Amino acid sequence: MKVLVPIELVDGVPLPDSLGVLEQVSAAGFESWALVCAGDAHAVSAAVARHGCAGVLVAEDDVFASPAPAPRAALVADLVAARGFGAVALATSVLATELAAQIAARCDSSVQWALTGLERDGDTLRGLRATHGDAMRATVEWLAGPAIALFRPHECSPGEPQAQSAPIEIVSAGTLPRAAVAIEVLPGEDAGARALDSAEIIVSGGRGLKSAQELDLVRDLADALGGAVGVSLPLVDMGWAPRAMQVGQTGTVVSPKLYVACGISGQIQHKIGIEKSGLIVAVNTDKDAPIMSFCDLGIVGDLRVVLPALAAEIRAARKA
Repeated sequence: MKVLVPIELVDGVPLPDSLGVLEQVSAAGFESWALVCAGDAHAVSAAVARHGCAGVLVAEDDVFASPAPAPRAALVADLVAARGFGAVALATSVLATELAAQIAARCDSSVQWALTGLERDGDTLRGLRATHGDAMRATVEWLAGPAIALFRPHECSPGEPQAQSAPIEIVSAGTLPRAAVAIEVLPGEDAGARALDSAEIIVSGGRGLKSAQELDLVRDLADALGGAVGVSLPLVDMGWAPRAMQVGQTGTVVSPKLYVACGISGQIQHKIGIEKSGLIVAVNTDKDAPIMSFCDLGIVGDLRVVLPALAAEIRAARKA
């Protein structure tokens, strides 16, 4: 079965999750084809071609300079019809979620989301999904094709680029929707709100904070570490932080090299959102909090004392 994998670009660089999905689809025994849409895709397509796919389809057009999903959905639908792709696989993101919905509408098919893999049983394609905090596995099927598959965030990490490159083919963008779209980037309350998905260091605050003003303690430590700022669900529900800053299963699933949880109990939805982090450090007054059972380093103490001390030590070490 041929599977088309649209590669999402961020500042002209392939999103690691997209490359990871491309590799996983190939490893599962499918004939995976990457799709790169950009104004100038020469360098990008050459890089994508080294990630274990059957080939790379490249569509160059100025309409792809913006993140509007409509032109991409139209192109994918045309390629599915013309080249017989049985499935379209995407790594979950804001753009990919909207793109998947529009592709499904154009192809009269359906979307399965939060997938961890794909498998084939004869002519039947199945999606794999983890449920109940990854304690159980479920299989899902599509009643009509092509199958639109959304892999859950950070499920697939790409390997090192291979020495051998797949063939690259230029495809015509054809007649695409070109309606004027006004895209406004709104600043969040914190610069880290826009970077959680790709941040290597994240410092998050939770219910242990007594006021919205105490988020400044979290921001200061994040600034000292050079990281982004996140929050747990209760702080969003109380209106102390925007939804864009929420870390967790119902917010942003993250995988930084370092995650510092400040005053966060570590309930299941938050645990699922951070479990792919490299090193998890927890600061909590409760030594029996759930997060203390799965963090790599637990600090039992008042975050109002611990966080300023950590920030000061980190800045002193950097100066030295």
